[in-house]
Amino acid sequence: MVGAAGSLPGDLQRLWQVKTPDTYHLEYGYSCMGYEIAAALGAKLARPGQPVYAMVGDGSYMMLHSELQTAVQEGIKITVLLFDNASFGCINNLQMGHGMGSFGTENRHRNPQTGQLDGPLVKGRFRAKRGKLRLSRVACT
Repeated sequence: MVGAAGSLPGDLQRLWQVKTPDTYHLEYGYSCMGYEIAAALGAKLARPGQPVYAMVGDGSYMMLHSELQTAVQEGIKITVLLFDNASFGCINNLQMGHGMGSFGTENRHRNPQTGQLDGPLVKGRFRAKRGKLRLSRVACT
């Protein structure tokens, strides 16, 4: 299991019970968004016989989803668990909790009257697809 950014490292540290050594890899130091899928590829190369799960928030997914193409090209099977909290939800919660308001952490349409990115939320869809690459939508709202 691989993870890196947002609220997942803290949640997993509290809740995940590791049963086998070397099966839990989380980047705690810098909350490196976009690290998860590439790290899952590395974990699978290191342990080809083990299933590998990348736990990814939708904000991190937008930063390095292209590594899924690498997985398909190289025939490396990983499972990506994609958590949708409407973009950079953990960062947004920190901003709001400190009274500064949301800034650059929500995917919003441009407001035609003001030109600002404060219009309605952009609705994203992650669908399951047939073939080697399958994505599933998991909503955490």
